[in-house]
Amino acid sequence: MPLAEGEAKTIGWDKPRPCRPLGDSLEVEVGEKGSTKRDRIKVSQKVIPAVADRIFQATIAQMEKEVRLEVERPQDALPERGGVRVSLRPGIAESLTA
Repeated sequence: MPLAEGEAKTIGWDKPRPCRPLGDSLEVEVGEKGSTKRDRIKVSQKVIPAVADRIFQATIAQMEKEVRLEVERPQDALPERGGVRVSLRPGIAESLTA
């Protein structure tokens, strides 16, 4: 994108991101073709999810016998998000927080 002397322009681009939080850095270098004069900028950015995780169901079962639960991904689930967590505790009096 050519610029006249003293001119400035705003530019931008879309960069797809995975759903999981992460850090990212971007380095851009610009200069005139055939010239050794260059400008460079490096920007760091923290990416956070736009949608918070939610718990749809929790189940407590005594393990005296085999326990089976049907599990299904919600129709409107986001790709690369969600899952199933199973915790076993020796007794109900143990903490129920995950």
